[in-house]
Amino acid sequence: MNSPLIDQLGNQLGANGLPYIVPIHPNLVHLTLGLFIVAIGFDIVGTLFPLEKPIFKFLAIPATQSNFYDVGWYNMLAAAVITFFFVHGTLGAQLAADFGVHITVDRLLRLGQDPNLVLK
Repeated sequence: MNSPLIDQLGNQLGANGLPYIVPIHPNLVHLTLGLFIVAIGFDIVGTLFPLEKPIFKFLAIPATQSNFYDVGWYNMLAAAVITFFFVHGTLGAQLAADFGVHITVDRLLRLGQDPNLVLK
């Protein structure tokens, strides 16, 4: 690894040490996982609704069994939509690695050349 080059780029890196300021990966992955887990949770609560109905009545929460299934469905739908973009980004990075996009820049850095000047 070329330590002076990394030190030179240090002021352009985000808080997470990556070349972009907003960490996209944690946002997409953890949001998708959270939506999926919440969807399964609402489906379980909807299935166990006859057992929980007295609790909802005691807490004065107006709930019906179909509402829990609806919330689970919409959470699963949102997780599926976000997963499409996450898989698209991951697949793009994998294809870039397979076709040598990252390898080319890595070789240029090892040779001590500036990729911004060479790859114009």
